[in-house]
Amino acid sequence: MMTTSRRHGLRRALKHSLILLACVSLWPTSAGAICGNGAVEGSDCCPCDCNGDRRVTVDEILLNLVHLLQGDPGGCRSGACGDPLVLAVDIIVSCVDFALHGCPRPSGIGDSGEECDDGGLCVGGANAGTPCTSERHCVGDGACFGGIDDLHACVTDDECEGGRCRKCRPFGGDGCAANCTAETDHLCPLVPGPFQNDTLPVVYPYGSRWAIAPDPPYLEVPISLTGSQTFTFGKVRDGTAPVVIKTSAYNLDRIPVAEITCACVRGVELHTCGGTLFERDGAPSLNCSRGFVGAMSCLPDKACVPVHGPGNAGSGSVGCGLQGVDVAIVQDCNATPGAEPLDPEITLTRNSEPIAADQASGALVISSAVSTVVGRCTGTLADYGPDGQFCTADDPVTNRGAPISVLFTTNSASASVLNRGDLEGDVAGPIETTGAPFSCTDGSSIAVSGTNLAGAFTSCDQLSVVDSAATFNFVCE
Repeated sequence: MMTTSRRHGLRRALKHSLILLACVSLWPTSAGAICGNGAVEGSDCCPCDCNGDRRVTVDEILLNLVHLLQGDPGGCRSGACGDPLVLAVDIIVSCVDFALHGCPRPSGIGDSGEECDDGGLCVGGANAGTPCTSERHCVGDGACFGGIDDLHACVTDDECEGGRCRKCRPFGGDGCAANCTAETDHLCPLVPGPFQNDTLPVVYPYGSRWAIAPDPPYLEVPISLTGSQTFTFGKVRDGTAPVVIKTSAYNLDRIPVAEITCACVRGVELHTCGGTLFERDGAPSLNCSRGFVGAMSCLPDKACVPVHGPGNAGSGSVGCGLQGVDVAIVQDCNATPGAEPLDPEITLTRNSEPIAADQASGALVISSAVSTVVGRCTGTLADYGPDGQFCTADDPVTNRGAPISVLFTTNSASASVLNRGDLEGDVAGPIETTGAPFSCTDGSSIAVSGTNLAGAFTSCDQLSVVDSAATFNFVCE
């Protein structure tokens, strides 16, 4: 049995820890930051609240801590939590959060709209990828969560226009969306293109296509895209809904081009050092995706973790009645032979055109890899893999392409390449395309029929892909 003096000593130490944690908790928070703390807002359950008064006191934390130190995994919490509390260090830390900031709102009283909360994953630092329920669980930089700078490395909210800087970031794709609402899947069978149909709105007369401008803008090569992708949406909260595309749900058919070549676009669970898409200085984060060309090793200060969350090839959000963004990308391939191309310059502009309340603008980053093989889509060469079929799981790593991340929008997208092929003044593009919005239904759900996602990207010095500017359109039936 612990003596009174030891108990008082632990109590004093715990108070000091509470003061320290209170100082650390000055990290910026918002209503959105509550999502990912492992507790459902609007719940009658409050871990470590032993007497059910919806307050967690130092004595209650101490009682649970004593249980933990004595090797007893059973702690106390109010009866509304259901199963007995199983103690662990992370649980104690969460209890400290509740002591500092209060228990979750009781159900029916100021319900925030949360339906689930399975916590998040650390991003940005040496322990990136570690499960977390608090910013204090994570080290290093954070990543912008939401807004126009989503997925950029950050330290403060000032670096995240329209979003927040988070070290502990919730992800979707596991049934609980990034805004802590239940997820639903929406299949998007692609309208093939080039395609013209009198029943389709004129904003996307060409259907789903990959358009390449390898030469000056008078030559544009449209390639039809077929297949499907499935959007996994959370529910609309505060006017927006998060969305992910799982790697397994990104199913584009291989692309035969006049029996001259066969192209493959694969969804990639993109891994980077720190789990961000861009560093604070705007440079792309280091790609460490195993099984794809160009994968690098990370330094100890930034672990290799998935950018969009485990199992996902894309992530983003849609906003009901909110104006979308126009995307413009320009990349200089560098006219100096042998020199590295410059990083792409990406300009995002908030569109000023009004949008109806029942329409939803969207912005998603989708990570994929483009590869090609000379000839038909079947063959006996090593590029086809043992099954003799190109664009299947057994294709060799050397012919899977390097991961690229394309920002798709329901507004307009354009791309240009400068000094193509290391030739001074040789320009490809600009090549442009336009999207069409999602639909908002019954105030909390998103519909995909008729949506057109427009994306643009540039390619310099990539294996199997010539220097070019290109656009994508994904049009849902």
